[in-house]
Amino acid sequence: MTHLPALSICLVDYDSDWEVGRYVLVHSGVQCSHDSKSITYIVDPAAVDPQSQIRTDLKALKPAWYIGLQPLKTPAAPTKK
Repeated sequence: MTHLPALSICLVDYDSDWEVGRYVLVHSGVQCSHDSKSITYIVDPAAVDPQSQIRTDLKALKPAWYIGLQPLKTPAAPTKK
């Protein structure tokens, strides 16, 4: 899990026969407000148990692929002619 970007959408539980899986959002390196530790958590809207939709236990997470997300750079102001 350390190879993932700070924010990514991952395909997990991929079944190659059916070519389906489910998508989760992984956010890593988040600074906690109460101490200096950073955490990684996932948002899994397809989890059956509502308590598992947001969790920090990533041991069972094995992404088949991922897309890294990052903010867009703001375009430069247009120059006047």
